[in-house]
Amino acid sequence: YKFGREVGFNGQLRCAELQAKQAVQLARASIKDVASHDQPKYIGVDSDESFFKLLSKEERMCVPSVDDLHFGVISARRAANVAGIADIFMVQSQCVDAGITPTWYVDESSLKDYRKLGLKAVVGGKL
Repeated sequence: YKFGREVGFNGQLRCAELQAKQAVQLARASIKDVASHDQPKYIGVDSDESFFKLLSKEERMCVPSVDDLHFGVISARRAANVAGIADIFMVQSQCVDAGITPTWYVDESSLKDYRKLGLKAVVGGKL
């Protein structure tokens, strides 16, 4: 079997995707660790529950449901090189880890490249 350029590029894509997932998992684990230990020099993340306790009943009624929110990422010409793809996977991994699937708004000439990465991509604007 001969490894061609495409196989090497696919390997780099897979590596970038796994590194992005690992970075998100490490960041989340660090945040959880800070939250579980009283470490004043580090900043953790407040829980949703603690945030909603700050809101009045009227304010909570104004918060849209998750299904009513639209998450979009504006990007262009990043899906053709490994460094750009690594950045794309970093953003996508954070979104997926948070339970959302963003729509990627891209330039028309890049649409095919973004979709090849398995992203929900549409042409949007003049990027």
